[in-house]
Amino acid sequence: MRTLRRQLPNIFTFARILLTPAFLFSLFEKTTASGFLSIALFALLAITDCLDGYFARKWQVQTSFGEFMDPLADKILVCGAFVSFLLIPGFVIPVWLVILILFRELFVTILRVVATKRSKPIKTEYAGKVKTVFQMFTIFCLLFLLLLKKLYFPLVSTEDAQKLQWTMSFGGFWGSALFFLPTVLVALSAFLALLSMVQYLFKNLTSIINTDRRDAGDFLLKLFATGFFAGYFPLCPGTFASLIGVALWIVLPCGQFFPFFVLVFTGLSFVISHYAEKRVFLVKDSSKIVVDEISGILVTYLSFSFSRDTRGFLYLLGGLVLFRIFDIFKPPPIKNLQKVYGGFGIMLDDLVSAAFANGILQVLRLLLIE
Repeated sequence: MRTLRRQLPNIFTFARILLTPAFLFSLFEKTTASGFLSIALFALLAITDCLDGYFARKWQVQTSFGEFMDPLADKILVCGAFVSFLLIPGFVIPVWLVILILFRELFVTILRVVATKRSKPIKTEYAGKVKTVFQMFTIFCLLFLLLLKKLYFPLVSTEDAQKLQWTMSFGGFWGSALFFLPTVLVALSAFLALLSMVQYLFKNLTSIINTDRRDAGDFLLKLFATGFFAGYFPLCPGTFASLIGVALWIVLPCGQFFPFFVLVFTGLSFVISHYAEKRVFLVKDSSKIVVDEISGILVTYLSFSFSRDTRGFLYLLGGLVLFRIFDIFKPPPIKNLQKVYGGFGIMLDDLVSAAFANGILQVLRLLLIE
């Protein structure tokens, strides 16, 4: 019985993680039954979120593992839901708002990992709890809107057509309010997410800065060189950093601004990676320095623009996979470039990998006859 009490909160947490794919799958089904199922599954997941914390406090079986996994399970559920809503046709949700939410969750998760490694675990703050509750409320509202959409106009996909259908089905004012409600709720969720991120950062700054050895300048070097601490992620930090670059490509405007941004960002990355290697990490091409991966993925997408269709996602996945293959396996002459001194050695192999990946994407674009 004692063992069950100790493990029951963790069982609820892992159940939430395992049921999340089933919940996300139900969102994309077009039947009304799937609409009711998605609401029921999310309600069940929200209940398990309450129960694991309740029993952990009641039976005083809190553990550092549970304190880390519980918010991580919430992040997997919430991020998966917001990305899914972004992909569902007709919901007016700006991409950059979801990117802000994802960035906050990734940043705080990495912050927790760094603090835990330094034996200074981070506890959930009040602003983080408010953020989570409001995000859950937002997801519930969007699930009910999705159910209404499946009930009243399941075959309508374009935004203009859905706005017309909302107006015709619920009247002018209420139809417009329901149509723009996802934008308002997700915007408020993004605002609360950034607010809680700032609170976590300021209240736990000593967990990530070793004030005995590094001054503020070295901290800034570490911050940018590691991609806001993505380099501290325990598994595949280069891939997580590449995902940050993917997010920047999605959210930044196309046209002449993007190449200019990539040029400036890459130039600064040479300087940042050089001094981070020499002053902060003190080892050749430390794995924690991932600003080169961010620059590389941005170069991979030069002359490409993201679109929310099959072609856009094909470019997204193709560019990410190709860049990571070249960057990880480093076929000649890429591998030899790592021997170059300082920041040039850190950056050049990634940029050449990106050039190869971009070239293959260009061929793919020709085959698609864009």
